Amino acid sequence: MNREVKYFAYGSNLNISQMISRIGTWKTAKRAFLKGWKLTFDKYASTWRGNAANIKKTIDLDDKVFGVVYILSKEKFEVLKTYEGGYKPIPIKIESEGKVVEAITFVTTEGEAKKPPKKYILIIEEGLIQHGYNKELVTEYLQSWKD
Repeated sequence: MNREVKYFAYGSNLNISQMISRIGTWKTAKRAFLKGWKLTFDKYASTWRGNAANIKKTIDLDDKVFGVVYILSKEKFEVLKTYEGGYKPIPIKIESEGKVVEAITFVTTEGEAKKPPKKYILIIEEGLIQHGYNKELVTEYLQSWKD
């Protein structure tokens, strides 16, 4: 019986400090991306006093959401779920290290997309860089959501 969950993070859970404060440690984390989806900020989060990250399926396989796949124990994944108010876990297929991998991520029904609070976008930016993403790629990826 598999006691691990592959969790794809694309929002503030990319940030290592936030993940440590939420669940402690994890087995591993690797860069990954999701094809045919787009990053959006269409879910109001009172914690951030503004819109938080969400993803939306598109028909264009050139669309990508960059993130990280964390290998978590099932118990730690259950703890993480308690922070995802209004978001539902769904199965997805991501690419990591040249392989297609099945994982779980969180999505919610869409509201109106708005620019997220500056502090929130900086948490995501820092998380992507912490996991080894190139700063230029990160800047370009998040540019349309920055003030």
